[in-house]
Amino acid sequence: MPAVYIVDDDDEDCDLVMKAFAKSNIPCRIRLFSNGLDLFRTLEHTSPPEFPSFILLDLNMPIMNGFETLEKLRADSRYRTIPVLVLSSSSYPDDIVQSYDLGGNAYLRKPHSFRTLVEMINLTSQYWLRSARTPIHRLN
Repeated sequence: MPAVYIVDDDDEDCDLVMKAFAKSNIPCRIRLFSNGLDLFRTLEHTSPPEFPSFILLDLNMPIMNGFETLEKLRADSRYRTIPVLVLSSSSYPDDIVQSYDLGGNAYLRKPHSFRTLVEMINLTSQYWLRSARTPIHRLN
């Protein structure tokens, strides 16, 4: 079963995203991390076949924020091909540009309604878990 990693320090946002995944009816394992450092502690002990199919990454977090996390993911050849989708409440143009400049695969704005979040998670999951192929898939 594919894995999705969510890196976000906001418990309420994580809970909503988890509920949206449940409503999407696309089977996947979800792992939650409160910052980039926690993510890397897990990735260090994970073999490539067990890497996530994609990472949903918030920008504003303590210890290691989303930009730092994205930069470190792309700098390490082991993690470079893991799709990273920034999921942020920011619509600040510089945040969007910097996310793509650092190698993000998509920038998604956290919606204000749960219904829209469910639609976003469903479309995102359909694409990244059922349609897109990444180098990780050839290892599975």
